[in-house]
Amino acid sequence: MIYILHFVIILLLGLAPSKSGATDIIADASRYTIQVLTLTEYGFGREARGTTRGAGFLIDRERGWIMTNAHVVKKSPSRVRISFRNHPYITAEKIYIDNHLDLAILQVDAQRIPTEAIAAQLNCSTNPNPGTAVIAYGHPWGLIYTATRGIISGSKTLDGSEHLQTDAAVNPGNSGGPLIDAASGRVVGINSSGLRDSTGLNFAVPIPFACTIKDLLTAGRQPAPPIIPAQLAVTRGNQEVVIADIMAPWNTWLRIGDRITAIDGNTNVRNQSAILDQLRGKQSISIRVRRGPETLEFTLSVPTVLDQVERLGVAFSGLLIGPPAERERPQDQMIIHQVETASEGEQASVFEGDVVLAVNGIRTRSLEDLLRALEGLEGKDVELVIRRTRRTSELYQYEYLIRSVEVDRVLQIDQRRTR
Repeated sequence: MIYILHFVIILLLGLAPSKSGATDIIADASRYTIQVLTLTEYGFGREARGTTRGAGFLIDRERGWIMTNAHVVKKSPSRVRISFRNHPYITAEKIYIDNHLDLAILQVDAQRIPTEAIAAQLNCSTNPNPGTAVIAYGHPWGLIYTATRGIISGSKTLDGSEHLQTDAAVNPGNSGGPLIDAASGRVVGINSSGLRDSTGLNFAVPIPFACTIKDLLTAGRQPAPPIIPAQLAVTRGNQEVVIADIMAPWNTWLRIGDRITAIDGNTNVRNQSAILDQLRGKQSISIRVRRGPETLEFTLSVPTVLDQVERLGVAFSGLLIGPPAERERPQDQMIIHQVETASEGEQASVFEGDVVLAVNGIRTRSLEDLLRALEGLEGKDVELVIRRTRRTSELYQYEYLIRSVEVDRVLQIDQRRTR
């Protein structure tokens, strides 16, 4: 019995990092983790106007690059400031936003990075195995520079995006901070979210996907995920990725029901995140599929990507109007993204989500159309033709309405400035 107890103690000591090791890892994390403060005046999509706080971590000291979540710094135009521990806030610029991974890369003036700050070491090779001990670091509920510990529970695919699942506590304020391997001290994930009213169900962006983006940016190439002309389905148990729908030009070669088995010879095609990871930065790919008993291989062009940092809109009379925030939706629709309380737009019963089809009889398929229709009309009433989606019984139907709004100052909004 004594020998068994002695063996168990040795085993536990071998699996767990030493106390000094864990202390050193957390001390290092406090040198590369930062606080993020984001001010959003004009919210696109479902993003709200207001101030948010989160975390991030330095990944390239020479370039001044910081990694965080897209939802921390917002996909909408916003003012972002960051601070290293015991240092004042400085301005940061968004240089990359990824809607699929919920990832953002910021840049600060490298000369303003404190001398004691270090760049985080990233585990770019593979995802950690289930059971790996990890540390979530950040500022939960405003408790700055706080560490929580847990394990990797596994990898999960949610809405086509792959996440690391962990029982390490991830609370508001942890978002964007590092998820750290408790043995090696390397960052394995970016803390992103937890399920509401749950215990131990928290998620992080896998670092290998983030490393692909970092490497492409370093090489001066565009890493944004393309909008591929296909819809992908995953079989039960995430065993295979199947073509669920196919559009031009890929429909010349691929068929509904094709099983994707490899891209450029790489068989890591377990979900949409893995597939997009292999498409980033490429103009063409070789794709291998299984169609019934046959194995087929085709060379396909990769669609041109869209800049996800640039977010454009027009604001007037309490309304924010612009193309859809979701890249997959047609960009020739002008959507009402925001209606301010007690504004002319709210009084006219214009709702968020309405589509502006025309202004004073001028069709509005672009921001240029919208600006042209509003030119010289400040202080005057304009007539908006809007389309609203309503649910009737089990059906979604369009309703077409006319709304009159008095125009105040017209502002053109973009990611970097308001003018």
